[in-house]
Amino acid sequence: MYARSRFFANLSHEFRTPLTLMKGPLEQLISGRIKDNLTDYYIMLLRNTGKLQNLIDQLLELSQLEAETIPLKIQQVELVSLLKGFTYSFMPLAEQQFISLNFSSSAEKILVNLDRDKLEKIINNLLSNAFKFTPSGGKVSVDLSTESSTGQQTAIVKVSDTGPGI
Repeated sequence: MYARSRFFANLSHEFRTPLTLMKGPLEQLISGRIKDNLTDYYIMLLRNTGKLQNLIDQLLELSQLEAETIPLKIQQVELVSLLKGFTYSFMPLAEQQFISLNFSSSAEKILVNLDRDKLEKIINNLLSNAFKFTPSGGKVSVDLSTESSTGQQTAIVKVSDTGPGI
């Protein structure tokens, strides 16, 4: 029973991010403050409705959670463009809150094997919290780098902000 409660609590938190990323731009579109690049806003809204659909699909995985058999869906992805996309989906929120949002990478391309959905949840959670606690005029950054040791290459993702910290 505890696992189910934790699952719903986590999932509820995950619903907030795409809803927040949709609410601000929708309010701006309705008020008429947005006149240029309407297509960009519509694409961002569509992408976030897809995220909500994905979260709803996860509700259907509840039986797998109870059986402790939620599988990872590992696939090879190009990490730089993926993280850049996750990061810049927060741009409307950054503009609304007058927060500078930056993404940097030490490499142009990094191929990795990972569960895209799980990474997106982690990054969205980190960025959501960064924006929640960064004051207006502050800065949120996502930095991607690689590190080599013992023949293995590791990707390192750092999310930082100018908020008060933990």
